Amino acid sequence: MHLIYKPSAVSKKHKHQLPAPQSRTAALKQNGLRAFHQNKFTEAIQHWQHLDLIAEPALRAPLAEAYFRRALAATDLTARLDDLTRAIEIAPDDGRGWYHLGLARQRADRVPEAIAAYERARELGDGRATRLLALVQIESQSERLLADLPEADRIALQPVNALLRGDWSAVLDQAPLPTESAATINLWRGLALLAQGDLIAARDALAPLGKALRPGAEAVRATYHGLALWHTGDRAGALNEWQTAVTRTPAPRTLAPRLQAIVAAQRLQHIRTLIDQQQWATALKEIEAALALMPDQADLLKAQLIASHRLAQAAVAQQQWPVALERWQAMIAVLEKQSTLGVLTPLLYNLALTYEQNEQWAEAADVWDKLRGKLPPRPSAKSQAALQLPLPVPEFRVWLRKHVLECYKHAGNLEGAITSYRALIKTAPDDLDLRYEFAEALLSNAQDTAARNELQRILQKDENRTAARLLLAEIQLERGEMYDAEQHVRFAFEHDPNNSQARQAMSDVLAEQGNSRFDSGRFADAKKFYEEALKIAPDRAILLVWLGNTELAQQHRAEADRYFDAALSKATDLHDYVAVFRCWVEHDDQAAARTIIARATAAGFATEHFFVDLAGICFERSQPPSLIPFFTPAKKKPDEAWSKFGHEMLQRAEAVATDPAATLREIVALLGPTQPELAADYAQRLLKLTPDDPLVWLMQAVMHMLAGQIKQAKDAAKQAANLARKQNNPALLRDIEAFRQELNNPFASMLGELLVGNLDDDADEEWFR
Repeated sequence: MHLIYKPSAVSKKHKHQLPAPQSRTAALKQNGLRAFHQNKFTEAIQHWQHLDLIAEPALRAPLAEAYFRRALAATDLTARLDDLTRAIEIAPDDGRGWYHLGLARQRADRVPEAIAAYERARELGDGRATRLLALVQIESQSERLLADLPEADRIALQPVNALLRGDWSAVLDQAPLPTESAATINLWRGLALLAQGDLIAARDALAPLGKALRPGAEAVRATYHGLALWHTGDRAGALNEWQTAVTRTPAPRTLAPRLQAIVAAQRLQHIRTLIDQQQWATALKEIEAALALMPDQADLLKAQLIASHRLAQAAVAQQQWPVALERWQAMIAVLEKQSTLGVLTPLLYNLALTYEQNEQWAEAADVWDKLRGKLPPRPSAKSQAALQLPLPVPEFRVWLRKHVLECYKHAGNLEGAITSYRALIKTAPDDLDLRYEFAEALLSNAQDTAARNELQRILQKDENRTAARLLLAEIQLERGEMYDAEQHVRFAFEHDPNNSQARQAMSDVLAEQGNSRFDSGRFADAKKFYEEALKIAPDRAILLVWLGNTELAQQHRAEADRYFDAALSKATDLHDYVAVFRCWVEHDDQAAARTIIARATAAGFATEHFFVDLAGICFERSQPPSLIPFFTPAKKKPDEAWSKFGHEMLQRAEAVATDPAATLREIVALLGPTQPELAADYAQRLLKLTPDDPLVWLMQAVMHMLAGQIKQAKDAAKQAANLARKQNNPALLRDIEAFRQELNNPFASMLGELLVGNLDDDADEEWFR
């Protein structure tokens, strides 16, 4: 069973391959192991037999196992004997091998050698050999042994003796004992007829009579009657008889090993035919029916794994994820009960990835967690190969821990990730990488204080952990602890100056210092900080923009142009062009602003998002929002020139839009806080494109409320609620109903800002979208 995915099926960032073998010996070992796990035992033997078992003692057991399994699959008795003999030579203390060697020798009429093999198997603890040893001794010395028995016992055992010796006529010709029932007589006759190959007569003789035999004898009769029915074409009748054999067997209700082997041999022959014909679904039904009679029959379980694996692969190819899930789960259930039949880790891997394709993130996280628990702490090369993972265990463990967190995030269950990390830390309290990932999980779950404490624990153990220092600085910046944050960043940068994250953080600290000086009018000081930051991060175009803006603030137009040109030559996205555009707008220079638009267009950055951002800047310049919305009037009249410029930018955004509805949503989110009436017009246009979207109706209601149009807001909110209810969206309906309650507040028009927040924020734009 091989992996059907690589980690790259989920994220290309984690695409790795197993390292190539470093020598011919390593190649032979690895190729042999791969063939062994594919049940290609001849191929495995061909690879391994070239190796020196003295130098490679770990290969003795798998090579012996390969010979043993090939022997059991052999139909030629000579080939089976040869392979079993070779397996015993390699692993002389394997009682199971001696037991099967005894069986093969007995079938080859090598009775003394069979007795020796059974005796050795019994010495090694294989209890099955005890009964067979007695039977073969009776078979080889029956006349002497029977002569020592009382006459009644000797007569009663004559049929057994005759059957063991293959003297079928003695059974058929022997006069029945007065004490024998008709059912017992028919049982002996039926067995003899079946051994002779007279299937029709055997079927009739073994048919059930009104008076049943003792439970054990009835199980034997039903088993062999089923065998006769199977070979005469009555498969349904055979299945019924074999089920009878199970129910008539003394507890536990499973066939005795020898009877199981008889039933399994017939079922497996048919199942193998179906598998050879690649009729996987039909084969699996047959296997499941057989397992109902013999739940622990190893060959049937192997066949079940093969058929289930092929069906799972077919389901994956057709993207039938629920079917694939069912098949992987069935295979895992088999291996959890019979671990010797295969390796569990690749199945868990496939199951987790299939859960992800089915967007069952919580289940995927649980399976990844289970797989993580199966990884050995220090795997050898042999155990690494046996796991069949796409990465070496240490690397895979790191990938796995991060990926589990991603799954928990998708599932909205960060608490599950945190619980998982706590359990892992208990087992490895000194694993600082693990503690760092735990801190990231805490931070993702808005547990900032706990994350900070965990990072401080890491730094107490190792003060040179750059990633931990930078993350701690990030938390401190959010908490307003500027000085402490800066000290951590400086320590990280000085300790690890080539670390890209440390350089980025250090340039951010210096840039923030520059911004602080610029805002207070200390332009020369601001320039020094920007220049220092630029030395650390020379490819950051925004630092050049801020330097240009500093020169512009000092009326140094030529110097500003040089910095702006340098910034745009390094620009990697539209935001650098937007930043330069803002500088010229703040200095009331429309001609220069239009030059930036032309350069962005030529560079391919003039998308709908670019023009919407420019419109927002123009409208801010036209009429800056008051510090206290709704309660204080604007301090000056709108600047008509910049307002007109803003409308022009909106028109250009719509002209280049690849998704008109998405662009209109973006415009509404932009205009809502400062120009609600204009935003309501755009929301109305959006409604014409998406009339059945309850979120758009809610957006329209919010715009009306911000414009003070409460009646229109109530009407739009009612329509939004009706659509959400019709579309069976209870979560959205709750939000809409809460908004409708707010509309009944007499101060609703003044509460708009409190309800929707600053619509320039990304989170609020996402809410509107």
